[in-house]
Amino acid sequence: MMLKTKIFSAGFLGGLILALFLNLLPYWKTKGALAWDGAEYAGFPFHFYERWAGEMLPGATTNLTAHFLMVNLLGDIGVGVAFAIILGVLCVMARNRAGFNKALGGDR
Repeated sequence: MMLKTKIFSAGFLGGLILALFLNLLPYWKTKGALAWDGAEYAGFPFHFYERWAGEMLPGATTNLTAHFLMVNLLGDIGVGVAFAIILGVLCVMARNRAGFNKALGGDR
């Protein structure tokens, strides 16, 4: 495997892990809010999972409601993959700018 491919893969994987973390962070921060009047969310930048309880409900007919939004999940996946690709390309560009090709005797 060429060195540029390894560097891109490392940046891409790092971007995917960061995107996954950012998608789960809102859920971790709002988990347990249903014990009172509150809401739980998952997803960044789009909320693909929403759950409300108490007086946070859009309508006062039920006590608990939840929504899973597939379009928002697909949007989050698209943003995450785009972010990972950009991060991978930036890692390769940073490596080339630092002059590692000459120091290592060319691209391997």
